[in-house]
Amino acid sequence: FGMRGEIGLGATWADPIDDDLRSQYGLEAYWKILLTPSLWVTPGVQFLFDPTFNLETDTIAIYQIKARLFF
Repeated sequence: FGMRGEIGLGATWADPIDDDLRSQYGLEAYWKILLTPSLWVTPGVQFLFDPTFNLETDTIAIYQIKARLFF
């Protein structure tokens, strides 16, 4: 797209000490975009599967946007 930056993917797994709780899995994707020489903008999304402390749902999506300004 002619923009400088990076794309990232990540995966997580958590196994709680308490055997009554279920294991949690996650995926994250983000795109760090260099808008100007001193400004990064990073939109992303995280998906949690079988959230440990929310037994009422199987999947949670967490949307995010971050910015970093360099001086």
